[in-house]
This record gives sequence, C-alpha cells and structure tokens, in this order.
Amino acid sequence: MRAILEITLREHPYTLMAGSGGALATWAQAPIKAVIPAALLLCLRIRVRFLR
Repeated sequence: MRAILEITLREHPYTLMAGSGGALATWAQAPIKAVIPAALLLCLRIRVRFLR
C-alpha cells in the first residue's frame, strides 16, 4: 500500500489564522510545544491518500 501526502496552503489570510492560533494558545495557556503544531494545522491543509 502506498500513500500520497499533499500539503497545501489554506485560502484564508495568514494573519487571521496566526492571530486566532495565538489567541487560542493564550486563552488555553498551552505550552509552546503544543502551539506550533496547532498553528501549522491552522495554516496548512494536509491530506493523505492511500493507494492500493
């Protein structure tokens, strides 16, 4: 089984997503190790397609 990983940018403005990610991190008082992956998931669209 093979997999194709597609990573593209979302269509939303980056400042909007970065600001909302920072506000969420501040509100939740999350550590930086949890904030960076969450911010990347907000900015990037990640798809995995499995092929037979």
